Amino acid sequence: AIALRSNANGKFICADNAGNGPLIANRDAPSTWETFDLITLNGDNVALKSHANGQYVCAENSGNSPLIANRTSISSWETFRIVDRGNGKVAFIAVNGKYVCADNFGNSELIANRTTVDTWETFDLVPQ
Repeated sequence: AIALRSNANGKFICADNAGNGPLIANRDAPSTWETFDLITLNGDNVALKSHANGQYVCAENSGNSPLIANRTSISSWETFRIVDRGNGKVAFIAVNGKYVCADNFGNSELIANRTTVDTWETFDLVPQ
């Protein structure tokens, strides 16, 4: 199991409201809602299964809506390409070919809407 710390604000990604709310980087420490199974699919493709509700993280609306852990199975919207940024840092590319971003310094819900990767699109992979 892993937790993801946003480089935008140093906070952990949370499947808020027991997984019923969109993912957001707003927690100081990882607990159940901030813990995920990183599932290797094929090549660099992965899925994230939330410990909050046992469901898979989805780039809702083909990546045009905030990420949410609300799927019971893995298909294209639940598949992310993981990009190694070095030093335990990663980025994720969603089904729409865009990077997952902790927008607004991490104060907004995670969404896959960036064409380039920088601080807001980079996360620390923290083993749990």
